[in-house]
Amino acid sequence: MTNGNQKFDPKNRNGRWIKLGPRVYIPCVFMAGLAIASATGLTSWIIFGVYGVASLLTFGAYFIDKAAAKAGRWRTPEKSLHMLSLIGGWPGAMVAQQLIRHKSSKASFQVVFWITVVLNSVVLIWTFTYDPETIGKLIKSAIGV
Repeated sequence: MTNGNQKFDPKNRNGRWIKLGPRVYIPCVFMAGLAIASATGLTSWIIFGVYGVASLLTFGAYFIDKAAAKAGRWRTPEKSLHMLSLIGGWPGAMVAQQLIRHKSSKASFQVVFWITVVLNSVVLIWTFTYDPETIGKLIKSAIGV
């Protein structure tokens, strides 16, 4: 609770307010879309569950790694964080990067992270289409070939 003299400052990370951004909205929209796809029979609820569990585990791994970094303890290897993102935990990773500000500005980490997001998305699209040729066409159109 704030007193009458304090003003809301979205840049103030020590306060109760956190500025949400695309790294929170995109995973929420993705998970909502996956839930709708599962509810309408376009995909299995198992896929929704895998993404949900993987995202929670990944968020937890980021949280533990951030705490370890602050305390100077043993850190979670980056390749473990990337593997969690690759298996479907990227929505949780994006939320963690925004909310706890962990691994969100290290360029080399972000490059590999986004590669895992793209690879995971390609596999997910393939599960929707069951047609590898369609995936090839999507990739070719994305890179302009």
